Amino acid sequence: MLIFHSDATKLKNMNQSLLKICIPLTFFALLFGGSVYSQTSQSLPYDSNYIDKYSARHSIRIYMSEKRNHIYLFNSKWSDRITMSSVQKYSAGLGFAYKGVGIDFGI
Repeated sequence: MLIFHSDATKLKNMNQSLLKICIPLTFFALLFGGSVYSQTSQSLPYDSNYIDKYSARHSIRIYMSEKRNHIYLFNSKWSDRITMSSVQKYSAGLGFAYKGVGIDFGI
């Protein structure tokens, strides 16, 4: 069977595109296809050096926060960049938590 030059390049391009699909699929199948083992779901004891257990169901706190946003636009060199910065927002307020669910009120 004779294969012309244009047919050979089409076949080569088809094989390359097939490899681009098959290699990642094979990788993911080998990586995630088998059984996955994890840790058991037993509760570990508290390390009293780092964690204190408090018996109170609620807590009150004072908080402060700061928010910043920066956007950089550049063409080919980082030194020619344009920096857009929004106004920094500061807030402070009070927070309340009950059984792990908290809400903060701030200005």
